[in-house]
Amino acid sequence: MDDNKKKSYIIIGVCCIAALIAGFLVGKPMADKGKIDKAKEYLAWESENHTWVEATCEHPKTCSVCGITEGELADHTWQEASCQQPKTCSVCGITEGEKADHDWKMATLDEPKKCKVCGTTEGDPIKLTTYDLSFAKDSTRNAVFEDSIIRVTDEEQLQRTNPNARMSSVYTVVECFLQRYDYDGKEIGDKVAVGKANYDNYFGFSWWASNLSGEKYFIFMLGGAEKDKSRFYVYDDKLNLIDSILTGFISNPGELDDSTAIVFFDPLGPDENYYVFSKDDKKLRQTDKNDSVVERVFKSSSTDFPFDADKYKNAYAVEAIDGFRALSYSDDDRTKWQWTFFDKDGKEIVTYRDASDCNKDGYAFVTQDDLLKSFDLIDKDFNVVAENVISVPDGCVGDGGVGYNALDDLFYISYKDKDGNSGNIFYRIE
Repeated sequence: MDDNKKKSYIIIGVCCIAALIAGFLVGKPMADKGKIDKAKEYLAWESENHTWVEATCEHPKTCSVCGITEGELADHTWQEASCQQPKTCSVCGITEGEKADHDWKMATLDEPKKCKVCGTTEGDPIKLTTYDLSFAKDSTRNAVFEDSIIRVTDEEQLQRTNPNARMSSVYTVVECFLQRYDYDGKEIGDKVAVGKANYDNYFGFSWWASNLSGEKYFIFMLGGAEKDKSRFYVYDDKLNLIDSILTGFISNPGELDDSTAIVFFDPLGPDENYYVFSKDDKKLRQTDKNDSVVERVFKSSSTDFPFDADKYKNAYAVEAIDGFRALSYSDDDRTKWQWTFFDKDGKEIVTYRDASDCNKDGYAFVTQDDLLKSFDLIDKDFNVVAENVISVPDGCVGDGGVGYNALDDLFYISYKDKDGNSGNIFYRIE
């Protein structure tokens, strides 16, 4: 073979080898890139097609096929505590804290109080005791105090002749007395003379009862003890007079939050006079609205809350129970009063034609009867415990509705018979 042909074969061989090397160097990255793209596509598909089980407090988000996990453990799924178990995770069963108190349904006349959750019962059914005080006919003259009735009488009137008149004239001096009775009408102790008032000035009497740190007091006001003046008396639980003071017309009593003093306001006085009775010194004194005791009393006993003044005319607010408020209001003529209960945010709950205050356990008597003849018993959840459970005697009509005396824990209804005689019946829930 000549030299030229050898060179040609060598050149051709080198070119082939170079071509092979070039193809390898260029083709491998292209092949690798294809594999990477294929891998990425697979991973994306795999991610989208895992069968995920959502995370719980026991394991993170997990594929049920391959077992791969993602993220962290979830929070516990808590079930609130009840009287049967503490706060409990419904997934893992772990508990936290203590069992809750029972959620009681209040006792009725037929059943004791009962837990709404577990059915546990406690105590006995409530009992309604009736005190029909037929001896105390005039309800406007009776005060309940210390498991007894105090009757106010002004029947002993003295006729006197006015020596300065041109002709003999007679006027009447009203002399008030207090007489205490038990619930059977038996007199307790002697009759107590309160004071005298000229009939021309006389404008009645009123009373309150108060418990100051365990000591009970009976407070009496005789209107017209002097011209345009009242006399304010404070008695102990035996009707012994402690102190008295000449005042204007007293209203709006309020007790200090620590129950050591009681304050009364004279709304007709020109100087916004207040009167304070303190348990510590057992003295009545006149003061003004800047007195620290007065400020503390009316700050702690305030029952103001927002309400529609146009809708609830002639209204006044009282505390009810467990954050509820009650608003008593009337029509323009003050001939028809109603009671509306509100929650602590001022939202209206229910309205009755008449209602008592709630007792310490949350029971109250209510009615929708315009004649105020019969009343239902409700609990603090406004459930009717018993319908028409108390009523005025046959042939009588309601006269003043239903009320509650917190000091002696007694409810009462007032009525009039066909002859116009007034009376009242007292009740205690035990």
